[in-house]
Amino acid sequence: MLMAIPFPTIGVYGASSLSWMLGAKQWKAMIAVVSGVAVSNSLVLLSLLGVIHLTTFIG
Repeated sequence: MLMAIPFPTIGVYGASSLSWMLGAKQWKAMIAVVSGVAVSNSLVLLSLLGVIHLTTFIG
């Protein structure tokens, strides 16, 4: 789940490269990469909505 961290250098390319180097099956690697992207995008979206909510609450 290292891929679920929303950081620019750890992403789809890194997860794909790592799964290729470890010799993972293509479908299992794709499921892991897609689910990691979904978790990462969800974290970013929730933090964005939280910031927007906080600024509308204050102002």
